[in-house]
Amino acid sequence: MKKTLFNISLEERANGAVETENELVFYCTLDNPEILKSATSFEDHEQWGIEFTSFNGLSVRIRNRKTTKDEKVEFVQTTKVIDKKVEGNLAYSELPIPSTQDGFEQFKMFSEKGMIKRRFEFPIVVNDKQFVFEVDCYFNEDGSYAQWVKIDLELAKEDETLADWKTLLPSGFGNVIDQRNSTPEEKQKVSELYKTIFLSTNKS
Repeated sequence: MKKTLFNISLEERANGAVETENELVFYCTLDNPEILKSATSFEDHEQWGIEFTSFNGLSVRIRNRKTTKDEKVEFVQTTKVIDKKVEGNLAYSELPIPSTQDGFEQFKMFSEKGMIKRRFEFPIVVNDKQFVFEVDCYFNEDGSYAQWVKIDLELAKEDETLADWKTLLPSGFGNVIDQRNSTPEEKQKVSELYKTIFLSTNKS
């Protein structure tokens, strides 16, 4: 994999400061696995989480993630808060803080569901601004990549209209579902993907 300045993860800045994350999410089929070889970098994620609704109606998600990249391991715990009362709002506040191996193992003890995936980064430049498509690949039982992937693109609110981002997705992916503009049938498909592919059940 080529190494570039894009290798710094946008999501895992564990500085203990609250940030508002705004992202576009796409679900696609991996039609040509060879495209993954052109990614600038990749890292492995194992994460376990819990979700609940607060007393005032906020959707809260807390996860503890182990990231392995270039033989280096990092642990980060992130709390995300989404105000479901704001219709169509996909921006949410998140608070990442450093964690440890012990913290990760303890969090895993009481988490029923998690994710085990490999993230590939595909950088692009639009209007002299740098962006990164983060492609999350999940695994079949035999260790091969699952047919469906999840692609995130983090960007500032004012950059949403810079381009038709769906058309800029890396080649090699098909059957694109845009989370913000999905049909009822597509929403049902995404729900099935989380149940059958994306989410892992804690067997420990």
